[in-house]
Amino acid sequence: MEQQHKWTVNPPFTFRREVLRKIVHLFGLVYILIFWYFARSGNSSKGILVLTSFLVMALLLEQCRIEKPTIPVLRSIWRVLKRPSEYRRLGAEAFLLLGVIIAFSAFDIRAATAAIGMELFGDASAALMLYAQGRKIYRYRTLKASVVEWIVNVIIGWFFLRTSAWWITGDFGAPLLIPIFITATTAVLVETFTYDIDDNLAVPILAGLAAHVALMIY
Repeated sequence: MEQQHKWTVNPPFTFRREVLRKIVHLFGLVYILIFWYFARSGNSSKGILVLTSFLVMALLLEQCRIEKPTIPVLRSIWRVLKRPSEYRRLGAEAFLLLGVIIAFSAFDIRAATAAIGMELFGDASAALMLYAQGRKIYRYRTLKASVVEWIVNVIIGWFFLRTSAWWITGDFGAPLLIPIFITATTAVLVETFTYDIDDNLAVPILAGLAAHVALMIY
């Protein structure tokens, strides 16, 4: 018989808990800034190495959480921020960091930054909108949440999918509308239809790939 998990009964996953979770989720901006810092000096590989070291620490913490979920202090944090589906598997932060590393390693820095930004802000806006009534279009998704996410994604794309990586070159350039719309739409579709694959991993990779290809073509 499968051993009963060591988590005690958690409070209901409320809107307040979701807001707290998304605030922590936005810590992913630090990963972007770290990579930018090294990329500006031409040391992108060192940036990937630093992010990989963070991933190792995240995996160690996740191992402790899954195997020893009663660790003082951390237990209280985990009980508030973790969804029931994460109790016995890797949490969103580990998947996000893995997605960030793959995106920055494989794609144009503009494509990777836009895709990660869409995951951070687009996902947050959609998740909070799920608490408002709306028409469901697939499983837990609503039409209202998807529309809001797409608008947020377009705004993110407008800042980062441009003729120049302004945070590296200092030249703001011009927005590339077709890559922006392709990437924003891809991110929404991935968020909506990848239910069993963590979106924190899927969006940076798939939306980043779409952005990278679109930048190559347009």
